[in-house]
Amino acid sequence: MRLSHFLNVTLAAAGVIKTQQQIPIVGNVVPDAGMEVAQSKAKDVTGDSLAMVGIHFTSSYAVASVRYPNGTVRYLARVSGDAGYIDLMSRFVDTWRLGGLPDPQKRLKRHECIKALLGSSKDDTTGIPLPQDVDTLTTIMKDMRKVVEPELNAPMPNVAITVPRMPEYLQEEFQEPLRLSGLESARAKLERIDTPVYQESNAAYAGLGYGLCRAALEDCSSNSQVNEHDNVLYLNFDNSSFSAGVMALQNAYQDHVMYTYATNVDLGWWNLPVFEAPRAKFWAQIHAMITTALEGWAEYKEPIIRVMLVGDHGADEELAEVVHQVMLGKCVADAYAVDRSVNSEEVTYLAARGASEMEWHMDGLRYTRQTELQRSRERMLDYEGDE
Repeated sequence: MRLSHFLNVTLAAAGVIKTQQQIPIVGNVVPDAGMEVAQSKAKDVTGDSLAMVGIHFTSSYAVASVRYPNGTVRYLARVSGDAGYIDLMSRFVDTWRLGGLPDPQKRLKRHECIKALLGSSKDDTTGIPLPQDVDTLTTIMKDMRKVVEPELNAPMPNVAITVPRMPEYLQEEFQEPLRLSGLESARAKLERIDTPVYQESNAAYAGLGYGLCRAALEDCSSNSQVNEHDNVLYLNFDNSSFSAGVMALQNAYQDHVMYTYATNVDLGWWNLPVFEAPRAKFWAQIHAMITTALEGWAEYKEPIIRVMLVGDHGADEELAEVVHQVMLGKCVADAYAVDRSVNSEEVTYLAARGASEMEWHMDGLRYTRQTELQRSRERMLDYEGDE
């Protein structure tokens, strides 16, 4: 039985290799303001001041999406990274090149130890950010702001940021470039935390419509009953990297839900050989990475319920066949779902869309709580005045 027989919701990704040029074009800004999706097709969107912009910084480009209060989602722009940006992001995500991960608490302690040992040297990326890294990230953020704000017809100081999986001490390095580019992470500002970003895997999960509360202003982040545990095989086939991992989560806001994970920056779509023999070797490496991720999860003796394929090339037919071959005989549910809930034209914006959705829910919840608190104070003052 082929993989396509299992599909019950859509596969996120771009077209097949044969129809695309396999050469990176860097430093290019591509406005894409005409796209609208979601519940409303209305052009007169109200409440723009409450709109939330999500920006996804991938390993080779950045994309922006906006979520309006009425549910309309608009894809705004894509900015391709230059060679310096691709090198920087490759260094950041390459942290997870080596196989499976220990449990979340041990993983955090390990990273804190690394950070403590290396200190705040300006010569490494775990202390004070390297000046050239700050410049590189600031440049792409400024480029994004230049193209997005005219489309919004409004400034966008607060944004929801999502990035590929990397240690928290590297996530924090996005803070200074955000400040220098005139932007601010809504999450870091409003939650008063050092980490300014959402995990790409969580944002993509939310972008597919999972892990969010049914009621718009319900507290999704603390509600563990949004979903029962979703055991998800997460695969991201992008231009300059391939990632595989297994996560178990009940809502999109849960951190440290990835139990096994690895990235290989030598297995991106740009690295896919044309000739048969090296091409077969390439896919064998992809097969091995997926197998390793599943083997790391096997000790939990719980079936994989969902396979989430994302990235610019997650819908590649050869990748789908490899996934099918790996899943045969593995610990998966009899009717596991392969997510295809967005079409190939939309997949590029999937995580950006999810980040804006996540932050819009949280921002609205914070606003509601602040309003209720203010009204409570006013009632108290009125009561004291009456006495």
